[in-house]
Amino acid sequence: MIAEIKPKTENLPAPTTVQVAAFVRRRMAALRKVDRAELLRIVEWYRCVAGLGVMRVDGKIVAVAMARCVPTMEAAQAEEWLNDEEGGKIVWVQHIASLHPRGIETLLRQAMRRFGQREAFAGSVFSRAGELRMLPWNVVARLTMENSKNGLSTEGRGT
Repeated sequence: MIAEIKPKTENLPAPTTVQVAAFVRRRMAALRKVDRAELLRIVEWYRCVAGLGVMRVDGKIVAVAMARCVPTMEAAQAEEWLNDEEGGKIVWVQHIASLHPRGIETLLRQAMRRFGQREAFAGSVFSRAGELRMLPWNVVARLTMENSKNGLSTEGRGT
């Protein structure tokens, strides 16, 4: 799931695991203290399950998200590596960071296209005052609908 801001850069190779890991280490507080080998393993796992969303502008990474499907919020918290695409009703966003004003919206739209219709989005990135919460699918769809009206591409490229 990689998005480019229009105009798209033709024939641009997908970012490497190391490039994505460098971005997330600088931008995601939860991953700053994770040792390098573990961070590379995390990024590669999300890449392998196609749950890694990357947005680039002029070839530079400006936003990254890591998401997976889970049946319940409790299951997501109990099993860090659970990705249940068959029975998962929730898109669990484990990590997300953006330097671009429309990066979060674009990455959520990518996840919607990648995982298909689900009941909701959830994850610690959506918590308020330390309390986890779910965002209904239709709410996220409505919030992210503006992307196509503002010239942003939400078409993913395989990694």
